[in-house]
Amino acid sequence: MRTPAAGTREGRGIQRGVAGVERAMKIPPRFLPPSRRPGRLALRRALVAFTVLTAAQLLGVGSGLSAQLFQGRVLEEGEGILVQEAWVELLGEGGISLLRTLTDQQGAFTLQAPAPGEYRLRASRSGYTFRLTDPLTVEGGETERVFLSLALRPFVLDSLVVAGERRPGARSTGQSKFLERMQSGGAFLDASRMAGTASGSLADVVLSVEGFQRGEAGALRSDRGEGCLMLFLNDFAVQGLSLDEIPPGQVMGMEVYREASLVPGELRGQSGRCAAVNVWIQGAW
Repeated sequence: MRTPAAGTREGRGIQRGVAGVERAMKIPPRFLPPSRRPGRLALRRALVAFTVLTAAQLLGVGSGLSAQLFQGRVLEEGEGILVQEAWVELLGEGGISLLRTLTDQQGAFTLQAPAPGEYRLRASRSGYTFRLTDPLTVEGGETERVFLSLALRPFVLDSLVVAGERRPGARSTGQSKFLERMQSGGAFLDASRMAGTASGSLADVVLSVEGFQRGEAGALRSDRGEGCLMLFLNDFAVQGLSLDEIPPGQVMGMEVYREASLVPGELRGQSGRCAAVNVWIQGAW
């Protein structure tokens, strides 16, 4: 009986058939012909692939599971300055510290909770009194936005004690600036306007002001001048923060300027030729 040559059509067909049978029978490599035994490199690649796949399954990658996060900013109470290098801790049951992180140059932090549930956050930094939040609940795959205010710790010089009280009816710095700037051509939205956005977005509030729209990437833009928009928090320009990240319930007022010429002088140096939105939150109002 004639055996088809390896290079002929018949020979190639037989080789494919043998390969199919080998796969179906899962023949161990040691029983395969030398020419069909996997080399060390192939075995190593297979082992690495198996290890990566197993790790991904253990971490929930690709299984539809996602992390539950706490994200926010730490600010100085009264002035609203973004506090960098402040410790923010995630506390579990009984006040046990589960993990902690330092805020970056923009006062921002991110903490990933180990599981859905109820936690507290504690913020602290040298020179400030620490801040402990009420219990916060986070669901699976949810991101909870939190803004924390730290009060400056008073300094005591020997036995000298300096005390003072705010004059009855006196306005704080943030509120004073807000009311003074109302004489300009911007749009000014106070807490009563924010009340209806507790479950919504501040971006939607800005879109209700004439002259604003969403760009191709979903970012807010002005229909005047360069079209760009600069975000301020308590009079300080912030990078990497969107209006959607600010909890509406903590907002006391918003100043919206749809073109650079309307931006107050003290903010214009940071906003350049862009429109601007200045958000006042609790602690600086």
